[in-house]
Amino acid sequence: MKKFMISTVIVGSFICLGVNVRANDAPDAEYEENDATLFDRLYFGLGIGLTFDKDRATYKNTGENGSEEGNSFNGNLYLGKGKVMNGAPVYLGGELGLGFSKAKSKKIHLNGAEVKLNRSGLTPSAGFRVGYVNEGMLFFTKVGISHVKVKIECPETRLSVSKLAPTIGLGAEKMIGSKYSTRLDVEYILKTDSSDSSYKLERKGTVGAKIAIIYNAAF
Repeated sequence: MKKFMISTVIVGSFICLGVNVRANDAPDAEYEENDATLFDRLYFGLGIGLTFDKDRATYKNTGENGSEEGNSFNGNLYLGKGKVMNGAPVYLGGELGLGFSKAKSKKIHLNGAEVKLNRSGLTPSAGFRVGYVNEGMLFFTKVGISHVKVKIECPETRLSVSKLAPTIGLGAEKMIGSKYSTRLDVEYILKTDSSDSSYKLERKGTVGAKIAIIYNAAF
């Protein structure tokens, strides 16, 4: 998993830093717009990524537990709006996101009973980006929330975690021409949990690496 994520980051870095789809070296009036104009737009994005996460269910009376963990590929949709401050290379923006992957289900045994651990395949999110703009590049940090949903089913309980979890991240984005950009970012969704009288259900911190193509609308 670690080797794959490192490879993903390296490939994404080459995409962000090295891709140039201009047909020739002739001046392009649109491309010559300043950084404020390039990133001061409404944008839409589509990307792919790899996440590593872990869910754990614990029977509280004995401490017995079972978990589901591993890597998963996912798709990502983005919708946002950015603003570059007048007279300063500072970027501020808001963004909505939706991660989607295959839902998972695993059977574990706790307290002598079969317990089904189910994980949703959808992860909606919302956040703010703050960054630095220079020569067609945007370097940013991101702070927001993500909705995570996990539940266990057994004769004794239907316990679920369905909460908003704090999310942090950082990344880089490079303009390609005047309307498109490529993005590489890494994010971390913090731990969240829920419990009842018998069971505790935890979604451990989730780490994800993403690559995306962004379309910047001309308004």
